[in-house]
Amino acid sequence: MDISYRSLGQGKPKLLDRVRSELRKRHYSPRTEEAYLSWIATWPLRPRTGKGSKDRVTVLPAAVESRLRLHLEEVRIRHEKDLKEGGGCVTLPGRLDVKLPDANRQWCWQWVFPAFRKYRDPETGLLFRHHLYETVLQRAVKDAAAATGIPKRITCHTFRHSFATHLLEDGCDIRTIQELLGHSDVNTTMIYTHVLNKGGRCVRSPADFPG
Repeated sequence: MDISYRSLGQGKPKLLDRVRSELRKRHYSPRTEEAYLSWIATWPLRPRTGKGSKDRVTVLPAAVESRLRLHLEEVRIRHEKDLKEGGGCVTLPGRLDVKLPDANRQWCWQWVFPAFRKYRDPETGLLFRHHLYETVLQRAVKDAAAATGIPKRITCHTFRHSFATHLLEDGCDIRTIQELLGHSDVNTTMIYTHVLNKGGRCVRSPADFPG
């Protein structure tokens, strides 16, 4: 998508031209450039929502709990530093920024995985952090897959498929998997049983568990 400057009002083309120039100097990808320009052209920024504007609940492996706690402490320290430097803002969902004027600086609203760079809202002059952009994670997954020598295309979505497949293999019921994946129709989730080619045989009998 190419941003049309004509509908943005006087002075806006100059801002977007500067942003585009700066992003290209820093060698950002065309997709990231497009996202930045789109957000600037449609202030306020879009609220944080999941894919398809649906929130999802999933499991948190016990193996990552201690590392996640350490990560959150690092994020909290960075947030306190941002506050001291006059920043520390995040975009709030809905109209919470109007109902709760100071909430966008509170720790409870900060991103779990914030972006490395800050940006200044051109209208308010406030310093914000957005969440970590998907391209950062996509690049990390691509590099990790290349380092392992796996001769297949591996993406972030691969983990979603692997997650569902392993749950089925371990005997998890299809309705629970449907809820975790956020599928509105169980038939979509049933595709994974066809991939395993086991159908109902993926369910384990209690008699098969040890002990």
